[in-house]
Amino acid sequence: MVAKTTHPKLRIARDKVAVAWQGATGVVDGVPYAVQRGTRLKGAHPFVRYMGSAAFVEDGTPESEWPTYLDAAVALGEARGVEEAQLRAEAAAKRPTIPANTPISALVQCVQGITASKAGTCAEGTVLFATDPLVRIAPAAFRPLVETLVVG
Repeated sequence: MVAKTTHPKLRIARDKVAVAWQGATGVVDGVPYAVQRGTRLKGAHPFVRYMGSAAFVEDGTPESEWPTYLDAAVALGEARGVEEAQLRAEAAAKRPTIPANTPISALVQCVQGITASKAGTCAEGTVLFATDPLVRIAPAAFRPLVETLVVG
């Protein structure tokens, strides 16, 4: 890892002591660093300034209040969930409405819902153009609309 940014959430004064709540490695200004859980460094140390709350807490913080690797995983998962939801919403908003004069042969219906894909999601029963990116990604999830219509 090459240091390009810092993790600004940590607010430890330069004259205070920071404790590593997890092991960490990194390179800051060409200098490699490695710390184990429990390592104490001055707040002014370059690795403490670089890693911030991603690896350090202020000395004196009870271990029961130290973050865990699960905290980071949960935060990452939540961030990805929000990002994926935004991407799906954007993809759905970009889909054109179907003009009334569109031939039925140009349309397909989703017969197996798509919960995640690069092109977004699709609920079962949704009608799309046969040229929609979702159809290209998951063709087995779609049938020509004319085949799904019930004649009564």
